Amino acid sequence: MKFLFVHQNFPGQFLHIVRHLVAMEAHEVVFITEANVNQIAGVRKVPYMKPRPTSPETHIAARELDAATRRAEIVAYTATSLKQLGFTPDLIIGHQGWGEMLNLPDVFPGVPMIGYMEFYYQTDGADVIFDPEFPINPSDFPRIRAKNAINHIALNLPGHGVSPTKWQLSTYPDWAQQRIDLLWEGVHLDLCSPDDKARHAQLKIGDMTVRRNDTLVTYVSRDLEPYRGIHTMIRTLPHLLRARKNLKVVMLGGDGVSGGRSQRSGGRCGEPTPDRRRTGPHWSNFRHSLPRNLGR
Repeated sequence: MKFLFVHQNFPGQFLHIVRHLVAMEAHEVVFITEANVNQIAGVRKVPYMKPRPTSPETHIAARELDAATRRAEIVAYTATSLKQLGFTPDLIIGHQGWGEMLNLPDVFPGVPMIGYMEFYYQTDGADVIFDPEFPINPSDFPRIRAKNAINHIALNLPGHGVSPTKWQLSTYPDWAQQRIDLLWEGVHLDLCSPDDKARHAQLKIGDMTVRRNDTLVTYVSRDLEPYRGIHTMIRTLPHLLRARKNLKVVMLGGDGVSGGRSQRSGGRCGEPTPDRRRTGPHWSNFRHSLPRNLGR
């Protein structure tokens, strides 16, 4: 079969299925994406140029849709070039979040399409107003609701949707869930499984040694930000370190913003941010509050 994958950050959520298809040595795998350095042997990677930013004059509630339609146009143009070169997929699989797939039914009419439906935005209890410390101004609700414009267009395209967890699927309205299947991404158990040898061995991390009788606490996140609980973790550390003398803490994550909004101002750890409309203090505002013996 001929597979066409689409994701702006190759390979995205499709790493394992792409590797599986390549290993079968029976399929042609093409992947449309923004240019990046990632490579998978056996995959024909077709990059497209990142679209121009939306105009500042575009209403803030419409900017995400504007960006999505720009991206959809570029991806459709790239897919049309593939078609002119003789490639027509038997199946299209891609992420619906950035609008890349919105125009593909026009390029490949009748080709089955599976869209990755990751999240349906809500104004309460999901990715906003989940922490009472960081409330959001109701004036921002229209912008949040408008983010679902891409979801709504995608749900009206031919094909079907998949969602990776019950919770993510549950964020979609009942009428939309009928168009989406729950498809677990699973866990690589050969990699993510207990290792008895490692459990009894010393672990060296920089100048810190984790010994057999030590208690190890880990925090791993894409970015160290309140959206992912960094403020709660930082405030908990002094209590943990005082309670357990043999405690070692390892924290891993980027220093960017991959959820919520960027933070331009903020107070010390434990203080509310002056601008309560934003997500809250970022990791850079917490650094000086780390216990001095953290990681030693």
